Order: sequence, then structure tokens, then C-alpha cells
Amino acid sequence: MKATAEIYQQLLTHFGEQHILRLETNNFEPYIIVATEHLAEVASFLFSTEGLYFDFLSCLTAVDNGVEAATIELIDHGSSID
Repeated sequence: MKATAEIYQQLLTHFGEQHILRLETNNFEPYIIVATEHLAEVASFLFSTEGLYFDFLSCLTAVDNGVEAATIELIDHGSSID
């Protein structure tokens, strides 16, 4: 399995900064932020690309950021069980 930074670079090269917003590494599990409107396209790429094959959605949840922020974040945890 590739490291998160390698996957991020591959996504950034394929999709660009409008789709792949940033890589967060300052926590226990690094993660990649994807623009909402491009999530399905990026997920399809992660599933169908050889060497990545993200074939398992292990968790799907959301975070309400409160009335002041007026936003809700969707968080999905995909992985490869290959």
C-alpha cells in the first residue's frame, strides 16, 4: 500500500488543486481533503487505478460545525483491503 503522501501526489498530478485541496499530516492518521463537487470522480479514480484500488468504505460520517460556521463536513474513510 502506498503512503498517504504518495497517493496525494498522484491525485494532485491527475486532478489538480481544484479537486485535491490539501494533505493533512499533523495527526495520528494523515488524510486528503477533496473538493465536495469532485468527490465521486476522485473516489472512482481511487477505486479503479492499479496500485491504489480503494475497495472498502469503512466509515461514513458527518460533523456539524455549528450555527456560526453554518457548515457540515462529510468524512469518509476508504481503504484498500488488497
